[in-house]
Amino acid sequence: MDINRIKQIDRKIDEMHQTLGDSPNAMVNFQAVYNDMKYLIMMALDGQKEANKLRTKIGRMKITIKKKDHVIRTIDHHNNRLGNDNRAKTTVLEKFREENKRLREALESAQSQLISIRGLDKVHDSEITGICAEIRKTLEGGEIK
Repeated sequence: MDINRIKQIDRKIDEMHQTLGDSPNAMVNFQAVYNDMKYLIMMALDGQKEANKLRTKIGRMKITIKKKDHVIRTIDHHNNRLGNDNRAKTTVLEKFREENKRLREALESAQSQLISIRGLDKVHDSEITGICAEIRKTLEGGEIK
C-alpha cells in the first residue's frame, strides 16, 4: 500500500469530520463517505475483486438498536431513514464514531510501519504483506452490529 494513499485517506477522514460536525442528521452522508473509505483502502490492498466483495458486505450491513433485549429499530444501509428518532440517531452516530476511530488507528499503525520499513536497505514483500493483512483484518472486523 502506498504511503501517499494512506495520507490521502487520512485527509478524507478529517474532511468528513469537519463537514459533518456533531449533527446526527448527517448520518447518511457519514455512512456513504465511510463506506467509500473502506472501499478505497481495500482496493489499494487487494485490487478490484476483494474491494467488490467488501462493498457487497457493506451493502448488507444493518444496525440494530435494542432496548432491554427488545429490538426497537433496525436501520438498513440502503434505507437509512431515521425520522425523528433521536435515540436511534445518537446510537448510530456513536457506532460510526467507534468505527472511524478504529479505522484511523489501523491507518496510523500502517503508516508508521511503512515509514520504518522504508528506511531499510531492502524491504521484503512479506513485511508489506503483513502490514496489509493487519489493515485488512481490522477492516473486515469492522462490521457494525
